Amino acid sequence: MLYLNRDQIGIPEDLPTAMLPALHSTFAGAQIQLLEQPPIFIDITPVDEPSFSVCFYFPHMASCDGTTEQQALVALCMAQECRKHGIRIVMASDDASFVCAVEEGDTVADLLEEDRWKLMDTEFGEGDVMQSPTRTDQRD
Repeated sequence: MLYLNRDQIGIPEDLPTAMLPALHSTFAGAQIQLLEQPPIFIDITPVDEPSFSVCFYFPHMASCDGTTEQQALVALCMAQECRKHGIRIVMASDDASFVCAVEEGDTVADLLEEDRWKLMDTEFGEGDVMQSPTRTDQRD
């Protein structure tokens, strides 16, 4: 799963450290370690689940190799911190063809709902990836 800025290319540089408290709260009892070697990543070892990582590719994006539910939980933690910078994020499929907006108040179930996932704007990096002018023109 990829995590992208919804409106332009770029995620906050302090995101890995800023989201640690939210991850500790979300994955209570998990061993969570920030590793600052390029690329920067957070290794998460939950008590009763396989370990997984959140990897940061600055300035463009982050990724997560956890289960679908773990990926959604990470998205909620990440979105909470990004909102403090005025940034909206989306979850994106590994091939970046489909995206799901991560909104304030969302739950894991919301993010896993199939109807929430849309084709990604082909003009990524120039405006809201959820609002493709190309797709709008094609509907007319």
